[in-house]
Amino acid sequence: MKYVFSLMVSILLSVSTIYADSLRCAYDIAGTGDSKVVVTRKCGPPHWREPLGSVTRGAFQTGRELTAPGQYPKGMPVPGHEKAGVYAEQTLILEKWYYDCGSDAFIHALTFEGDVVTRIESTSQRGSGNYSCQP
Repeated sequence: MKYVFSLMVSILLSVSTIYADSLRCAYDIAGTGDSKVVVTRKCGPPHWREPLGSVTRGAFQTGRELTAPGQYPKGMPVPGHEKAGVYAEQTLILEKWYYDCGSDAFIHALTFEGDVVTRIESTSQRGSGNYSCQP
């Protein structure tokens, strides 16, 4: 009996963490990695939006190590030429969308970097009115 109880508890805990980073809407679930178009299709337009600024990230594209055949052991970079490739930066607009799904739920905040949901959190404030998270 004790084994069955602990098994049930562990199953319930694992199921509750599957959708820890998601928003349940009327007929679908929005999650991290979804685009703004997909979230709007699943949950409707946000109740309000908050601009958060921007973030710039950069990385080497198609970088590879250069070696001088016969002079350096294979894989050892030539001094001063450790990487070859193109450095690319991208600036993404940060924005937070808020969904008030009604008085029976907490208000949810979705953080977008560019067009992609990167974080979903439940705020400590309760919603108000009737259920309204639907397209």
